[in-house]
Amino acid sequence: MTRADHQSGTERLAEVVEKCAFSDDTVIVNVQGDEPMIPATIIRQVADNLAQRQVGMATLAVPIHNAEKRLTRMR
Repeated sequence: MTRADHQSGTERLAEVVEKCAFSDDTVIVNVQGDEPMIPATIIRQVADNLAQRQVGMATLAVPIHNAEKRLTRMR
């Protein structure tokens, strides 16, 4: 388990990476806790981008075409 004093999941992940001493070529994808149902295909897309080794970090994003509708859904 990780320490309880982390401010974010990213900090928690950094602790795990340090403790486990992953090799430099290990791809790690941080899935945020507020996205538990993210499709595996999306996670794979990010992992594949990272595996190309031309990037050190990848972030998945989608355009918001209707901000008001999006905000209503979030309430």
